[in-house]
Amino acid sequence: MKCLNIWFASILILSALLLNGVRSAYADPNQLPSPQAANPTKSVNGQTASQENQTPSPERTLATEQRQHGSTTQNNSDDRQSESRAEALNAALIAYTGKLARYTELLVVIGFLQVLVAFIQVGTFIWSVQEQVRPRIKVRALTMVNDLKTVPHDKAPFRFSILLCNQGASAAKIISGNFTVMISRNTTTPSFGYGEPAYRPPFDWLEGEVIPAGPDSPFSYEMDRSLSFPEIQDLLNQRTFLYVYGHIFYRSRWSIPRRPYRTAFCRKYDTGIEELVITPSGSMFEFAD
Repeated sequence: MKCLNIWFASILILSALLLNGVRSAYADPNQLPSPQAANPTKSVNGQTASQENQTPSPERTLATEQRQHGSTTQNNSDDRQSESRAEALNAALIAYTGKLARYTELLVVIGFLQVLVAFIQVGTFIWSVQEQVRPRIKVRALTMVNDLKTVPHDKAPFRFSILLCNQGASAAKIISGNFTVMISRNTTTPSFGYGEPAYRPPFDWLEGEVIPAGPDSPFSYEMDRSLSFPEIQDLLNQRTFLYVYGHIFYRSRWSIPRRPYRTAFCRKYDTGIEELVITPSGSMFEFAD
């Protein structure tokens, strides 16, 4: 009986020692053997192969850090490339917008020039059409009716006949006119200081008359006073000179705008041939638009 108790106590002590050894060997719950690892193999330090796999080595940690650092560097590089592409795109858009604005300004200027050219072309066309259909009045003949050389004692007012011809394509309406008769001792046409002949009023001669295109239109003018016999003698003896000059302002009845035209005449009475002639001094006052 006593031997049995000793044997039983020995078994309990041995079991306790075994349990204590197991507890000290597996103090960390994570290090408890897995049921799947039926035959764990111990290393030199007493650790299992699975524990070696679970504990990272310095080389593996360094490789992991290098991979993480490389990944971070790659991400930063990708971000910088994205920012660079965005900045380049913004710069391209700004440059394109600036060019578009300049092109728009250029198009506006070109459009304005086109409109201006169109107006000029329309104006030129209207002007050319008006020049084709406008009236053109010229003095075909200007004579004095009085026969001074044959009848020098004729003291009646001097009478003149003027023949106007409209060589244009449309009728002309006279706006105003002037017919001046001047007796002067000067051998040149009497004129104002600014170069115009010394027209005498009134300026309503032939006003409102319509001269059709084609046929000649005769008109007359009578001097407002009679000359005395001595005045006629001075004229025949060329101590004095008789000048007849004037002008006509007219316009087309159909032109738009109704631009006025002018015809002027200036003649001197030649007692030798008894005609009104154009002189060198008066030629500058003889013209037709």
